[in-house]
Amino acid sequence: MVSSVPSSIFKVVKNKLVVLIWSLMFFSFFINLLVLSIPLYMLQVYNRVISSYSTDTLVLLTIIVISAMFTMALLDIARAKVSQSFGNWMEAKISVFMLRRSIQFQAYTGKGYTSQVLKDIQTIKAFLSSQAPYPLLDAMWTPIFIAFVYLLHPMLGHISLAGSLILFGLGLLNEVVTRTSLREAEVQSVSHISQAEIATQNANSILAMGMMNAFLEKWFQGVSSTKKSEESSLDKSIYLTNFSKFIRGSLQIALLAGGAWLVISHEITAGAMIASSILMSRALSPMEQAITTWRNAVSTHNAFSRLKEIDLRATMAETDMPLPPPKGNFELKNLAYHLPENAGLLFSQITLSIPQGTSVGVIGPSGTGKSTLARLLLGIIPPTAGKVTLDGMEVSAWPSEDLGEHIGYLAQEVELFPGSIRQNISRFKEEDPSKVIEAAKLAGCHELILKKNGGYDFSIGVNGRGLSGGERQRIALARAVYGQPSVVIFDEANANLDGEGESAYQRLIAHLKAKETTVIIIAHNASTLRQMDRLLYLSDGKAQLYGPREEVLKRLMGNDNIEIPRVRDERATAHR
Repeated sequence: MVSSVPSSIFKVVKNKLVVLIWSLMFFSFFINLLVLSIPLYMLQVYNRVISSYSTDTLVLLTIIVISAMFTMALLDIARAKVSQSFGNWMEAKISVFMLRRSIQFQAYTGKGYTSQVLKDIQTIKAFLSSQAPYPLLDAMWTPIFIAFVYLLHPMLGHISLAGSLILFGLGLLNEVVTRTSLREAEVQSVSHISQAEIATQNANSILAMGMMNAFLEKWFQGVSSTKKSEESSLDKSIYLTNFSKFIRGSLQIALLAGGAWLVISHEITAGAMIASSILMSRALSPMEQAITTWRNAVSTHNAFSRLKEIDLRATMAETDMPLPPPKGNFELKNLAYHLPENAGLLFSQITLSIPQGTSVGVIGPSGTGKSTLARLLLGIIPPTAGKVTLDGMEVSAWPSEDLGEHIGYLAQEVELFPGSIRQNISRFKEEDPSKVIEAAKLAGCHELILKKNGGYDFSIGVNGRGLSGGERQRIALARAVYGQPSVVIFDEANANLDGEGESAYQRLIAHLKAKETTVIIIAHNASTLRQMDRLLYLSDGKAQLYGPREEVLKRLMGNDNIEIPRVRDERATAHR
């Protein structure tokens, strides 16, 4: 049974959001109902208390209205606590899920939006936890307050209605004139954050080759362009916001002037004039506030849309049925893969089988998709067409956590994480010390680790800081073979190894073959290929050759246009 994980989390949040909206509407109903106590109080004071000189009535009315105001304050506090509680719940519910999706999105598309994802979650939380949504809910009471003004006098009602329509029109205009520029600015901002992250990840290259000023100039040009879009949006919003304040103030004066004229004409009382002013103020306040907070509302909507897009694009169907450990039988049927963003077809029509315990060397020119093929075999990315099966089941449908326990993988770029050496080798799971040491010995790095300060508890910094390239590679090899995986895929795993490390690497491959582990190695030197049972030659988007090692090498050597992987110079690597 295949579970659709992506929609479920957003359905849960959406359902909870509906409950939140109804809860806020409940509080808003009673809060706005209690607001009516103020104009009613003014009416009674002007029309009855003053004319009758009744202090008892004044005291009673004052106690009642103060009690109403106190109750309204308590309801406001409760409403704020509900919003805050939902914001915290939403962050806890969605942050881990979206971080997982962000990592998957990075694997599928090569684009890293992790910091932007976390920023978007904070944007949504800040909006929902604040008082920003309240004007949108209170605006539903605007017709009711205007209706009460009409009851006091039709002319005053006309003024209030005209004011509400004008402010509503300004709100719509604010949305129309700022929507495009806001979205463009946010898209560009996401791009600039991504560029800055890439730069920090490649700090050594930037500093070593004097690229700092050139990069900063290019980055600042992009930021300046974004600022222009933001300034354009802000300018329009500022004009509309301040114009709405002018309209609001003018309407208040017009209503008081009209009310005074009606009082002079003996058509209404002074109490009705004051009450109508309070009612119109309350009726127009949500609309004016909505114009001010509209930018935040749009940003929140855009943030939520980005999260849903990443979730959708990073989603792969996984079974929730418990599966036995994989044996390592791969089948590729008409496999094809298009590069992201319509960058073209990488390869197509690859059909082959890799039986359990077979070792396969993948060779071919640069850019032919060897590393991508490895990621497809691991189920990290889905194929564009065709399928990859592991023990008869599509590899992308295997639960990644379950499959990962039986997979060893070392990518072209060695990735270690902040933590101890033993944590990295054990994949940050509850480690078995004996298995950690066994894996380190297989990778030939046990003695190397013991020489470190703290041994297996030596702390690795960000991006493997504190270790040389060769040390990182060997520890990553130990992580790959931790727990005796049934499938091991190495992508140029000996790129940074010295002579001693290369010897340990060759012994490791021999050990894996003896254990009947399915071994797939992307290699650029013949020393590794000597131990392979089969070779796969990728070129021109096709699997040009696949078969026993000697047979493939013989056919390759007969073609002068093909570059054959050469034996590595061990004397050179010994000096690394």
